[in-house]
Amino acid sequence: VSAVAALARHGPSGPELPLGDMTHPYAKSKLQSEALARELQDEGHPVVCVYPGAIHGPHDPYLGDNNERVLAVLRGRFPLWPTGGLHYVDVRDVAAVLVAVVEPGRGPRRYVVPGHHVSGPEYYATLGRVSGRRCAHWTG
Repeated sequence: VSAVAALARHGPSGPELPLGDMTHPYAKSKLQSEALARELQDEGHPVVCVYPGAIHGPHDPYLGDNNERVLAVLRGRFPLWPTGGLHYVDVRDVAAVLVAVVEPGRGPRRYVVPGHHVSGPEYYATLGRVSGRRCAHWTG
């Protein structure tokens, strides 16, 4: 399981799925593991790559980056959002894809599971609506 962060932001969306060039440590780790996975695919190994967006969902035992961001927004500690947005996907949808792609004998494959693109204003408005809090922010 990789992440959409490993993929190029622009380019073909077919099987080529070019790798991105982000330098953030998380994205770099995904790029490195993706390069290895693709090397194994090129050698004929039946490696299946799945690229989800930012995963959210119930029963998360860890307070990861995505949940930390939600808490920061709700606490008023994340008032700035860059231009653009992020892709968010429900953990249950990612799990369903993972179950569906585990099919022996189909060879190497790649699947993008971005979920829904959410802009900064949509993100803050949604968190404000579900929490009943005012989520003040500035989108650049």
